[in-house]
Amino acid sequence: MMKFKVLGANGGSEKNKGLTSFLIDDAILIDAGNVVSTLTIEEQQSIEHIIVSHSHLDHIKDIPLLIDNFIEIPDKKVNVYSLEETIDSLKHNFFNNIIFPDFAMIPIHDPILHYNCIKERERFNLNSISILPIKVNHTVPNLAFIIEKGGVGCVFISDTYKTDEIFDQINLNKNIKFVIIECSFPDQSQKLAEVSKHLTPSIMLEQIEKIKDNSIQIYIYHLKPKYSSQIKEEIRALKTSKKIEFLEDGMVINI
Repeated sequence: MMKFKVLGANGGSEKNKGLTSFLIDDAILIDAGNVVSTLTIEEQQSIEHIIVSHSHLDHIKDIPLLIDNFIEIPDKKVNVYSLEETIDSLKHNFFNNIIFPDFAMIPIHDPILHYNCIKERERFNLNSISILPIKVNHTVPNLAFIIEKGGVGCVFISDTYKTDEIFDQINLNKNIKFVIIECSFPDQSQKLAEVSKHLTPSIMLEQIEKIKDNSIQIYIYHLKPKYSSQIKEEIRALKTSKKIEFLEDGMVINI
């Protein structure tokens, strides 16, 4: 069984609304927009790996604050996995001793932070979990992830506009039980969605209709708080046979 906990599922900041972050089996983070305000210090210390989809702030915001809580814990290491471009951005624009200390270099015991470059379509394993990264269509290099354990799997599609390969991969994989996909703007903001490489309800429907298996649960996340109610109304009005539900902070999905 795989435990998938939603730490943050929103596309913007508002009171009681967490930015993108998911915790798998208490030890693996998928993005880190909302970690330290939702987990105790003890829970944070169970985290061993952080898989980063892309370099935008709402997906990486809590990495330095999380690492900071591990200072002076003997032998504590946290591995960050992402594309080479994203790792370079973290090194030069975030952990650069100006915005935040470079925890990959501070030798208190051994360095706490360790970077690991991954490549699209090259599967890697963490603990008993298999992760297959697939590129999606955003304004910076960005990944979706097919996550599998014990013959069951799920898919996290990070910020994206229209894209194809991830849906081709979903249709080839009989283990997928649910798919998480963003919907950031209402249909009236289609031009903004296109420029910023995000989805509206109508475009999102076009994307999920590519999934052949209607038994796969579709979870929607990354709604901009300003438009949240409107986006939900528009999605509920869609004519589709897909099973659609909205992710909420604190949800736990066991598969």
